[in-house]
Amino acid sequence: TGEGMRPGPEPRWLVLSGWMSDVWDPPVFRKELIDEVAPDNPVYISRYTHGSGANSKALELAGITRDTPDPEGGHIKKDENGEPTGEFVERAPPQLTRLIPRLSSMTDYERSRNLVEGTQLAVASGLTTIHGASRTGYEEMQRRIKLYEVGLLRVRINEMVNEDAAKKLGKPLNHDNKYWVQSVKSFADGALGSRGAHFLEEYSDYPGFFGERRQDEDRFAQTATELLNIGFNMRIHAIGDGGNRVVINAFERALNATGKDGKDVRFALEHCQVLTADDIPRLAELGIIASMQPLHATEDMHFAEARLGSERIKYAYIWRQLLDLGVVVATGTDYSVSPYNPFYTLHAAVTRQDRGNNPPGGWYLGQAMTRKEALWAATMAGAYAMKAEDVLGSIETGKLADFVVIPVDYMTVPAEEIWKIEPDMTVIGGDVVYTKPVRTR
Repeated sequence: TGEGMRPGPEPRWLVLSGWMSDVWDPPVFRKELIDEVAPDNPVYISRYTHGSGANSKALELAGITRDTPDPEGGHIKKDENGEPTGEFVERAPPQLTRLIPRLSSMTDYERSRNLVEGTQLAVASGLTTIHGASRTGYEEMQRRIKLYEVGLLRVRINEMVNEDAAKKLGKPLNHDNKYWVQSVKSFADGALGSRGAHFLEEYSDYPGFFGERRQDEDRFAQTATELLNIGFNMRIHAIGDGGNRVVINAFERALNATGKDGKDVRFALEHCQVLTADDIPRLAELGIIASMQPLHATEDMHFAEARLGSERIKYAYIWRQLLDLGVVVATGTDYSVSPYNPFYTLHAAVTRQDRGNNPPGGWYLGQAMTRKEALWAATMAGAYAMKAEDVLGSIETGKLADFVVIPVDYMTVPAEEIWKIEPDMTVIGGDVVYTKPVRTR
């Protein structure tokens, strides 16, 4: 809006996050759009962790011109005349990001408070267990254990940590069936929206560009093998068919090197959005979990076919095809990329529509799940992915009594209304941890 943008003796940076130009008309980021409202201030806009943009003032201060080479692990988009558009795919040029003033670090108290308050919002939405995918470090992991010990954290967390934290820990951790550490998170590529996802063939709407590959197959295979030998598996972000191919190959090599059974190891492809016809059956053969986010399909549908073309789109967001092959499809949200509300996820999985119930009839409805499959993918499959199906994922004798109470029958409520469901109560371990406030006039 341009509010608050005033020139001063020193350039005042405006730093924002969460933008998505794909829903703009036209769906293109250009620095001139930001220049219109902030011509004198440097502006940097992050697209979560998979891309960013800057205005002309920021490019000027950083010395970024048509002759500036791409940064390692990133790409500077340029227009038909070779001038930078202001958009960066994946990693932004460090000569720009190092100019951005750093906020003061949060205190331990602030970090703990934010975690407790944030997870309580998740509990209110109906979540009882969270798979944390932020590559948590060893010190943060210890902080979270202390919060459980003093009773401040109620939701269960299956934490995906970084490689150093896993090796320092030395073996998987299960803290009182409340906090699990058994997986290492890594990245094979970027996101589809930013064109950072890595493909075997060029982007249909950006000729000559294949996306960004974060690590090679040999490195992934070596790391996965080392981690298997101390009891940890890996869950790797892979979106493009090239990214998924690299990870599937690496997982297969690690299983062969250690002699372990994939169904016991439970490696996971995080997102698993686009595969090739040859790689699809390999997930079932190797016991690899497809950790997928139904909301990504209904959010990406506005630009996915333009990125992929009419052939590759047939192998994108293929929940139905994977389920029919016996692949374990575990669903989630990838919050903060998509809303954490589990009923939004169930709605998208069943209808292949957004919450405005568009498009009519659903987007590639043939890949939708049944209501029962969607519920299983959001509960039992998640428990299976964290090797806790014996205590979590369903309401059965001997399990930990995690459930939600809702005011309607999920199996019969009109499909277009599934996303509107709000829990009346959330129960974790038999304890009521959330009750919906009674509305009074």
